[in-house]
Amino acid sequence: MSLHAVSLIDVRAGYGDVEVLRSVSCVFTQRRTTAIIGPGGSGKSTLLRLICSQEAAGGRLWRTGEVRTHGLRTTLVTQFPRSSAQTLAEVIAARLPTQDPRSAVERFWAGETASAAAELGRFLETPLRACPVGVARLAEFMVIAVDQEPVLCVDEPECGTGAASAWIWAKLATMRGERTVVVVTHNLESARRYSDDLVFLLDGELIESGETAAVFQNPEKARTREMIRWGA
Repeated sequence: MSLHAVSLIDVRAGYGDVEVLRSVSCVFTQRRTTAIIGPGGSGKSTLLRLICSQEAAGGRLWRTGEVRTHGLRTTLVTQFPRSSAQTLAEVIAARLPTQDPRSAVERFWAGETASAAAELGRFLETPLRACPVGVARLAEFMVIAVDQEPVLCVDEPECGTGAASAWIWAKLATMRGERTVVVVTHNLESARRYSDDLVFLLDGELIESGETAAVFQNPEKARTREMIRWGA
């Protein structure tokens, strides 16, 4: 059995005439957490969509090359939570029909993330579209991650969430060694602290990849050294 959860082989991708990824080849290992870093517009979110076979809103995503998931199911938490007239409790109940929404929240956000459960509990009867962005993002992350699909992709845990970002990262930390997690992030400190492997994309090209500690301590490429030093 392959130890690879996802393999990209000479992948090019884009929208219409715009090429976003250029001949990217890399692997994501089972039960390890990989952080994908790079400036905005480098193709990070597009790569996640390819892994999860999802189209981007407003434009058809094309690709060449191969994206293999080796028989493993994938799921994606996008940057922006859905907008719905349903209450937070109704959204959770729809995904977890056999569980009481409040109890489900408390079970998922337990231990070090118990404060996230308390925050969500305040808004259970609020329409999702009226919830603060951070609360909606926590709920979106929960209802997707709770499915326990083998490959979980998360696009920018810190996007628009404020303090909620720390709760999402803390929950992701509990999955290390148990699930394959692929996270797009601009937060280099979180990437260093919570990931096992690192992928650096720049202008649609794979600049460098490897174990996180090794890349941070001794990057091979000059552009990687600049990224780590300046964060851009």
